[in-house]
Amino acid sequence: MANKKVSVDTVRTGIGEITIQGDLLYKGASDLERLPKGTAAQALTMNSGATAPEWTTPAGGAWEYLSTSTFTNVTTVDITSADGISQANHSAIACHFEGVFPVNGNESMLMRYSEDNGSSFSTAADYNMASTGFNDAGSAATAYDSNSTSIRFSPANPSSSVNTGLWGWLYFPMTTQTSQNINTTWTMSCCDTSNNVTIGTGAGSKRSSGGGAWDAFQFLCTSGNITGTIRIYGIKQT
Repeated sequence: MANKKVSVDTVRTGIGEITIQGDLLYKGASDLERLPKGTAAQALTMNSGATAPEWTTPAGGAWEYLSTSTFTNVTTVDITSADGISQANHSAIACHFEGVFPVNGNESMLMRYSEDNGSSFSTAADYNMASTGFNDAGSAATAYDSNSTSIRFSPANPSSSVNTGLWGWLYFPMTTQTSQNINTTWTMSCCDTSNNVTIGTGAGSKRSSGGGAWDAFQFLCTSGNITGTIRIYGIKQT
């Protein structure tokens, strides 16, 4: 028997007539069946019994984009729940620094933690850090602090640096545990207007002093204001 072309809106199935744009036909147990169209961004998958197709919403990856903070000549940049970070949803927060630099030039970038979603940031002298790296002349660029009032996470500044810009990643665990050391890690590079480059990696920590759980953090520099862009990503709990 020769194939016959039939208009889709006249095809009848075991459950009715195809009339909706985007609906699909599939072979059911004894007849053609209609699968109504899915919603935007859904994917067509097989059901758990492997007997029929169905629409599902993809779970997505472990990372999710949360927000972008672009700032000019500000004293501090606070990352809080207003930026989408959540202890309930995220095991860690990843910040991508895109040309963040101190307006005064030749200053170190610092970080502080909060236990109250940014209402206050601890300045207690119990932050610790250590970092190592190299500059483009092959010289080691190491740094360490103990019992400081913040974490110094930028690489050691190159010589003759002016408006040193930071590029790289910083990771902040969103722990729900109280009275626990929080370990922030980072990999950063900086390049100044004289094209001097330094790259470094390090880690910093602080113990909860108020018995709460760290849920926000703040960036600033040793003196003056900062300018740049930070993109914020959440690493999901599941």
